[in-house]
Amino acid sequence: MSQDRDRLTKITHNGFDYTFAYDGFGNRKSVSIAGKAAVSHDYKAKNGNLLKSTY
Repeated sequence: MSQDRDRLTKITHNGFDYTFAYDGFGNRKSVSIAGKAAVSHDYKAKNGNLLKSTY
């Protein structure tokens, strides 16, 4: 498990790395599994509400 500024950035489970990326506001922008994009999130400008999640 890895963290950066109290944000989970990576875990390993059953031999796969799950990687989490965040924007400047701390909103989760994406999740990758074994280096492949699994989900991405889009937010309104200036730390707004979640607009869309793409799987």
